[in-house]
Amino acid sequence: MSISSQGENPAYYKLFRAFETLKKHDTEALYESVKKESFVHRLPAIKHYLHQLILKNLRNFHSGTTIEVNMHEAFIEVDILHQKGLLQQANKLLQKIQKEAEQKEKFELLNICYSWERELYLESLYSKGKSELSNFYKKKHINNTKIENLNNYNHLLDQLFQFNSKKGTVRSKADEHWIKRFLQDPLIRDKNKALSNSALNIYYNIRAFCFYILLDYRESLQNITATLNLMERDLPINKPSLEYYIDICTNKVLLHIYLREYSKARATLEEIEQLPVRAKKEKWKYTIHGVGLFQIERAKNHFGMLIQIMSGKY
Repeated sequence: MSISSQGENPAYYKLFRAFETLKKHDTEALYESVKKESFVHRLPAIKHYLHQLILKNLRNFHSGTTIEVNMHEAFIEVDILHQKGLLQQANKLLQKIQKEAEQKEKFELLNICYSWERELYLESLYSKGKSELSNFYKKKHINNTKIENLNNYNHLLDQLFQFNSKKGTVRSKADEHWIKRFLQDPLIRDKNKALSNSALNIYYNIRAFCFYILLDYRESLQNITATLNLMERDLPINKPSLEYYIDICTNKVLLHIYLREYSKARATLEEIEQLPVRAKKEKWKYTIHGVGLFQIERAKNHFGMLIQIMSGKY
């Protein structure tokens, strides 16, 4: 009799219930709780089956929750079509994945796309000659260059995080000198060095933070605004990015306050308050709820009061 068909309470179900009673994973305690069951002599096999079943259910639960998950599921479909010899259908699906990966700048996934493109091309009955293979390697080279460029920007961002975690702000002339020297890095001086929107986003964020702690609020605001303009192109965006977008908006409010531009601060705050309405009107894939609503309410209460106090209208 198979493990999955032992009546109403199959062995793996009983084992799952036994796990639930344990406060922590304890092999001996688990064995004691099931030693009278008929399946105890097959316990290792049933544990393995239950483990695989849980993973399968978790995959189903998280299916379609992120761009990466969607794409990896699509790659499985490409593989199935490929194994069935349906090369044209596989290539059509691959082109769809590739287009989305390019739009979302998922460079690692693009490399998987290019590997599949080469595989399908080599097996295709409709070969178009050497030029197409040459184009494949050229695309992969460009993609790898963008990956390296993004890694370099992330490395700079990590350096800034380390400074922030240790210092928090500029506390001495040495700190100020470090930030100014950091801003002289070629990747931070010239935005044209950023080869993707993801790298450009980091470029603006680094500059916004550096000029903020140097008390150059005007320059910081320009970079915050540039970040928001860049993110606007990708709205609606995924949930984590949406929460990040709200944070950047609230930073813009704060900078307007520091610059005593209270009317602009109020206008930006009103835009933040209207984001849930905007998301619904524009039919964003990720509506604002939970953490996002909390962020908006907190910004409304905190900055609304701060604007009134600073502008003398409290």
